[in-house]
Amino acid sequence: KISLFIILYLISYSLILFSNNLFVLFLSYALLGINSVFLVLNAGHDACHHTVFKKKKYNDVVLLIFEMLGTSSYFWKNKHLLGHHNYPNIVELDSDLQQSVFVNFSGEKENSQISRFQFYYLPIIYPFYLLRWIIYRDFKELLMKKIGAFENKSNKYYQAFKLIISKTFFFGYIIAVPHFIGNFTFFEIIIGFLIFTLVGSFVTILALLSTHVGESAVFPKLNSDNEIDHSWVFHQLATTSDFAPQNRVLNFLFGGFNNHVTHHLFPYISHVHYPHISELVESTAKEFNMPYNKFDSLSSALYSHFKLLKNLHKELN
Repeated sequence: KISLFIILYLISYSLILFSNNLFVLFLSYALLGINSVFLVLNAGHDACHHTVFKKKKYNDVVLLIFEMLGTSSYFWKNKHLLGHHNYPNIVELDSDLQQSVFVNFSGEKENSQISRFQFYYLPIIYPFYLLRWIIYRDFKELLMKKIGAFENKSNKYYQAFKLIISKTFFFGYIIAVPHFIGNFTFFEIIIGFLIFTLVGSFVTILALLSTHVGESAVFPKLNSDNEIDHSWVFHQLATTSDFAPQNRVLNFLFGGFNNHVTHHLFPYISHVHYPHISELVESTAKEFNMPYNKFDSLSSALYSHFKLLKNLHKELN
């Protein structure tokens, strides 16, 4: 599957270089954006959890897919493993909840001055998710001492060097090479690149918004001992949602993100096994009276997210 997405990525890129038609150029950039997200979800994400290969060194090679797409695998991997997976939906520790001052899914009052209007502006901001990540977020995180639960004690100069090299490479092949080799103006190539980020952001948001931040999402608080008042398994079940878990197409394209409860319980098992395991998770959760959150479709999961934003808008105003 990873090979298939790489081949499709290369075909789309070839069309950018050798096409003479503006529509084909924009379509190719859009397909490039879609395939980039599928590569991250199926290759980069699984490699982060060491489920593509048995040996860590080979998974680390696959992780370079992030650098190929203009982002940092170092910051994403550490935030994802040390922050998000250990402490999902704990505001102080889950790095996925700390995207920006404009985002406030938990309804924290101290962050409500701006975010009380997020119901209106987040749908406008979401399409720029990848663009912000590529040109800004990695550099911001380079300077941060702590990102969620991740203590950023890296060699700053080395990580800065890696960022400069990887982003130079990315902008080189995604913008400069098509401009100098292809048949289009620089402005047309820039429009194509923006289409790449907009379409890629749309696909990314479909996966990310459907798993932890629906209308019934819970955001557990740490007690006075900096602990949560329930077990790790209960926490993963309570804060995570599946969407259409038996949909094989979604599982194929989204790298198992639709079986997100299973992924959080068994992060070191390949996502190709998730549809079967999720049935066992659901039945076992019911047997032991544990929470299990599931949406029947991707659209219902997305609807639930925007209903959360609407409910928060009422609470914060």
